[in-house]
Amino acid sequence: MPEPIHRLMYVSRQTDNLPSAAVYDILRKARANNAAVGVTGVLCAGTPHFMQCLEGDQAAVDRVYRKVSQD
Repeated sequence: MPEPIHRLMYVSRQTDNLPSAAVYDILRKARANNAAVGVTGVLCAGTPHFMQCLEGDQAAVDRVYRKVSQD
């Protein structure tokens, strides 16, 4: 039986109004970092919020979220 997929969704607020290039840089880094640990998901960016959904093994999703929450 396959491992269950853990899903975590959260919303965060930008501290500054980021230019599009900075948002794309965040997306590029998130894709690389998440793929390295087997986490997938979606990142939605708007002003002044981000919404992200992370999916994968619970331990990996929790590690990614802890890292993101420190940014």
